[in-house]
Amino acid sequence: VIVLNVHYAGEIPFVGTELFRSMESNGLAYGEMSIYHCFAQSSAKPKVIFSVANMMQPGTLEHDDPADFTTKGISFFMALPCYGQADQNFNVMLSAAQKIADDMGGNVLDESRN
Repeated sequence: VIVLNVHYAGEIPFVGTELFRSMESNGLAYGEMSIYHCFAQSSAKPKVIFSVANMMQPGTLEHDDPADFTTKGISFFMALPCYGQADQNFNVMLSAAQKIADDMGGNVLDESRN
């Protein structure tokens, strides 16, 4: 499993309203297990190429009241082997993580949170 994290870079954690809007504008869809997923565009049947969960327990990104939802970060993860080409999927995941970090004023970190 390849993991990237987007962590808040200040005193204020991410707020659901802005975070969910950023994830959706970067091609992610809310779905199974109450987390976000990125689907392969070229597949007739949608295939998940990576997913995004809450860094904080229990890991879900609940949508009941986005204005009240906060988190210190989100984790992007891609299981190998994966559908399609892993290097291209990783680049899509990294690009989405960087764009969301930019939108939210956060930092992209590795699986060790460095």
